[in-house]
Amino acid sequence: MRKIKIIYAAGNSLNAKIQLHRFLDAIKDKPYQIKIAAYINSSPNINIDWSLDSLLSVYDPNQKYLDNDNLNNYIEQIKIFNPDLIISDFEYFTSYVGIQLQVPVWQYSSQILNQSIANKHKINARLYTHFSYLLNNNSVKNQKINNFIQNSNKRMVCSHLGDLPETLELYPEYQWVRPYHQVFTTSAVCQHNVVAAFLSSNKNILNIVKNYSDVVVFSDFIEEKYNNLQFKKIENQKEFYCNLKNCNTFICEGQASFLADAFYNEKIPIVLFNYQDPDCIASSIFSEKFNLCKIINNNEKNIDIKNNIKSSYNSNVNYLHEEIDNFFNLQG
Repeated sequence: MRKIKIIYAAGNSLNAKIQLHRFLDAIKDKPYQIKIAAYINSSPNINIDWSLDSLLSVYDPNQKYLDNDNLNNYIEQIKIFNPDLIISDFEYFTSYVGIQLQVPVWQYSSQILNQSIANKHKINARLYTHFSYLLNNNSVKNQKINNFIQNSNKRMVCSHLGDLPETLELYPEYQWVRPYHQVFTTSAVCQHNVVAAFLSSNKNILNIVKNYSDVVVFSDFIEEKYNNLQFKKIENQKEFYCNLKNCNTFICEGQASFLADAFYNEKIPIVLFNYQDPDCIASSIFSEKFNLCKIINNNEKNIDIKNNIKSSYNSNVNYLHEEIDNFFNLQG
């Protein structure tokens, strides 16, 4: 059987780093030949095939310019690989190339939650009350983003919100997909008061949790010592999920993957925003609307919370690899 050739392009965000790592783990026994494109910001501790940072403008990394010799080289390498499918976690350049080469392009991302939901729901959730500038930016950027999303063959919103019995209604051209996660059982070994998780340096969270006893922090960015905190590597997924499932309180920055981990393990996370990441804002605001998280500020004194939610699964929502299998089975 010929292996299906797939390019997976991780966008320039921390949540993309989590989703890439978990996707690769889920499909390790699948007949896929995977090539990975990613930014430094979204690269887990694995070898990648293409580093996309060279495509960014050194003068304005937030703008996307296509007049770039490195992009021409990237296009030629994609032609040589000749992929059957491109999966983009909100990655502009690879999406553009796939559309130009007429390769099927799927957007698979938590970051398109904001684009997939009607304004009336955003207004109802008060999404724009305090964050309109951060989430809208300028019209040129929005037009480029909308163009590559609308020209993609699939637009999949990766969020636990799709598994709620009553959830947000998406525009017809979008669909929910389930985030990869693990659910652990009760374990005395993993019982702790507070568990925190973050991917970038976050002294704001550390300054809050250092005031509590029995705290475990999962991160790769520890810049100073805290005598009352226990630090663990976040790559140790089984230990992370076991600690999450059995803690009293879980605190994170609001990345969609961590919100999903909490939901499926029946925890209501405390969220201290990463304001540099619009994905954290949108995912957390909508999660709080459904009483699935509690957003706090840097001066919060009490982060104790009662966890009384029940996880659920929508039979109409698939994981990404299930969407891939269904697609290629239909192709014969």
